[in-house]
Amino acid sequence: MKELAGRDENGNQQPLSDEIYRQVMQRERHGRVRLMGRGVTSTSYFGSQASSQGTTSDRVAELENEMVEIRRVAQEKEEERQCELDEIKRGFDA
Repeated sequence: MKELAGRDENGNQQPLSDEIYRQVMQRERHGRVRLMGRGVTSTSYFGSQASSQGTTSDRVAELENEMVEIRRVAQEKEEERQCELDEIKRGFDA
């Protein structure tokens, strides 16, 4: 079985499973996304770095605005609950 195992670029014997993998999966090619089909590049699959940075900063700003709105609504609800609680307390005191 060891005779079937391949050798790496340094001449070291590799396990059979590594040799099979190397025969099935070709060498890495810069700019390609493995297992996604022909013609798929990292840019077409993941998007360009410049556009993703713009999108990320836009998304961060959008989420920050959402957080401000959520805090505002939560504060309003807290004030409403406090008013209701004060009214209930006044009802018990009367």
